[in-house]
Amino acid sequence: MAQVTDVRKTLDIMNQSRIFKLILKPFFLAEDILEPIKASLKYYEMQKKEKDRFEDDTEEMDVPNKKTRKLVDELERKKQTYYSIYKTMTGMVESNLQNGNMNLSEKEQEDIINVFAGMFREFMRYYMFGKQNYIFHINYLMNFFQHKEENKEFQMKNNMGKEIPDEILQEMAYTIFMAGYIFKEIFWEYCIRGMIDEEEEEYVLMLSLETSEENGRYKMMSGKVRKVMIQMAEKVIDIFAERTIKGKMQNPLEVKIYYKKGEKVL
Repeated sequence: MAQVTDVRKTLDIMNQSRIFKLILKPFFLAEDILEPIKASLKYYEMQKKEKDRFEDDTEEMDVPNKKTRKLVDELERKKQTYYSIYKTMTGMVESNLQNGNMNLSEKEQEDIINVFAGMFREFMRYYMFGKQNYIFHINYLMNFFQHKEENKEFQMKNNMGKEIPDEILQEMAYTIFMAGYIFKEIFWEYCIRGMIDEEEEEYVLMLSLETSEENGRYKMMSGKVRKVMIQMAEKVIDIFAERTIKGKMQNPLEVKIYYKKGEKVL
């Protein structure tokens, strides 16, 4: 309320503040003061509802953003963890090669280290998908290994006639991926065959890595390097397996791999 002496100054003050309405003095009727107050309260309530609705809408809109940020943060933590694992595994391979009695040249050691570095890197990407079903793993491995136009094939068969437990399926898929990756780096042409079955208290993966014996089918690496890499592929299989039985070895790698029922995935 104000007694009007300088209207321009009063209006300037109103325009720069949150004043709802100016009630001029003197006023003679009760309505002169009551109606502006009622109108101001109604306006206040309306503004408050608008503010509350805006905050609610903003909060609802922010929920997926918060979930997205949380997923991104978790993914970043996983990436950092997996990168550390990748560096550790690569370092172990490098150390074993340098400290072993394999009589490999620096170039040959470098070839092997590069292959395993690539394998660990790709495996970490695969591993980040977590627990998945049979169809996912078959499609993933098929997309990675099969290129028929280049005579590169991948075949998989389940003889059990029932679903495979996720944790066993995952161990089998990782076994195929890592051994297959090494094989893929050795030969230009290949066929990776896997057959799943069970024997009493164990699940079985019969894994065969076949290639043409024609000259020129090997990639540009020495015989010693190929031999070491196949030996290391066998060691990789042992990481996931309960036990293994080697085949007749007519192929570069032929092995029967056993997984104990109830075992947990790495």
